[in-house]
Amino acid sequence: MKLKKADNGFYLGQRFIPKKRYIPLNGDSAIAQQDDNRIRMSVSSETPYYRWEIDMEEVLLHTPEAVDLSRFESGKAMILLNHQPNYYLARIDRAWLDNGYLYVEGIFRATDVAEDVKSGILAATSVGYEVKNAEIINGQFVVTDWCPM
Repeated sequence: MKLKKADNGFYLGQRFIPKKRYIPLNGDSAIAQQDDNRIRMSVSSETPYYRWEIDMEEVLLHTPEAVDLSRFESGKAMILLNHQPNYYLARIDRAWLDNGYLYVEGIFRATDVAEDVKSGILAATSVGYEVKNAEIINGQFVVTDWCPM
């Protein structure tokens, strides 16, 4: 099946794939507290994620050419609780790619939820992102250009 680009997403046959999406971290999630108010965490990986709406796995490429880190590197991106823009946990002040993972580091604000993350009660992560380009490769929806939000 051929992938057709649209203004706000892609079409795979009759199925629409929006360009703004969320994906949970598949694989080993890593949240590490550095000191009292800093946190380092992995937020995405190249591990395939099954998308029922298109009946295939999605893969986010994690190469410098594929990932636009400008928003994360701007100092304006936040670590959010459940993708809620009005409830931030930390400001992201560093982002980098390493061995198929996207990592972020930030400064926590003082909240009970931040303590839950630090203590491991809230350990799962996911990332919101905008797909800029994708291809169907070996039966997978491979995102070749994307920007984490």
